[in-house]
Amino acid sequence: MPQETILSSQVEDVCIVQMPPALTVSEAVNLETAVKDLVREQAQLSQLILDLKQTQFIDSSGIGALVISRRLSQQQGWDLVLKNVQTQVNMALEMTDLLSVFTIVCDAPEPAPSPKPTASVEPDRRFTHPSVNSFGKRGLDILGSIVGLAITAGFFF
Repeated sequence: MPQETILSSQVEDVCIVQMPPALTVSEAVNLETAVKDLVREQAQLSQLILDLKQTQFIDSSGIGALVISRRLSQQQGWDLVLKNVQTQVNMALEMTDLLSVFTIVCDAPEPAPSPKPTASVEPDRRFTHPSVNSFGKRGLDILGSIVGLAITAGFFF
């Protein structure tokens, strides 16, 4: 899987960082590096905006990178803002009780496109976790389920 580059732009004292479609281990490292570079180079910022418009998936490494970015921003006196948080990312932040920690804003909603009839609906598989396609992982999950059921059945019979 190719590594995503973290892109940023600065307007006056605000830096906007465009986040990648998935925020996993390698992208989290890139985000931390990008924020640390900003700390070293851009001491005159008042706000750091992480635009999550394209980000459809986040794992624990990504959440950790957001928390580290928040800490580094606070140390510099910058406001960290999460912008255009998508549903899956919002759910991850909610499950980790971090919604109240971050400032979250949205652009004005775009008008919904009119529905187009389709013969079949294909699920969007672009942002599934790599383990979903692993037969070994699936087999291990099934084996674990069977062992778990056997242990549970032992308690009742």
